[in-house]
This record gives sequence, structure tokens and C-alpha cells, in this order.
Amino acid sequence: MSLHESAEMYLETIYELSQKQNTVRSIDVAETSKAVIIDIADTGKGIAKSKRKAVFLPGYTTKTRGWGLGLSLAKRIVEKYHKGKIFIKKSEVGVGTTFRIVLKK
Repeated sequence: MSLHESAEMYLETIYELSQKQNTVRSIDVAETSKAVIIDIADTGKGIAKSKRKAVFLPGYTTKTRGWGLGLSLAKRIVEKYHKGKIFIKKSEVGVGTTFRIVLKK
């Protein structure tokens, strides 16, 4: 799968999930000579600084329902299979969070 196809797959998945949950504020894509950069901003609760590393651990959730696997699975796919990075670009409690995915070319 090419980098372009991978980025397209991520965006389609994110878009489909956002339509179901109505939580994605924006998806921005930029391309440099070395990478494709995808920023996903949500309208969630935001993440306190003390919790930012924990959100990528399997089983971490703040919801009453769910398994807490979404971000840990996303991290595994991005980092292990595509040799990219996913991280919290910024977050404000009560406002939302922006995640960044960087996929090297």
C-alpha cells in the first residue's frame, strides 16, 4: 500500500467515525518533501497534561462503555505498520484535542 493510499484510508476511517459520533471538528492534511501530516481536531472533553501519555495505552478510557482500544490501535497501526508517529499536538480541557499523524514518504 502506498503512502498516499494509507493516508487516504486513515482519512476515510476518521471521517466515517466522525459522522457516527459527531465529534471531529476538522481534518487538515499537509505534505512536505519528507512526510504527509494529518491533524485531526475533535470537540471532546480535552485531555489533561497528566493523562496525555496514558491515552495511548490499551484499556485506557474515560467512557462508561468501550474497551479503550481506539488510540492504542491507531498508535500501533501508524507506528508499527507505517513507521510513522501519532501524538497529541494540543489539548485544552473543556475544548478538545488535536492529534497529529506523521507518515514518512
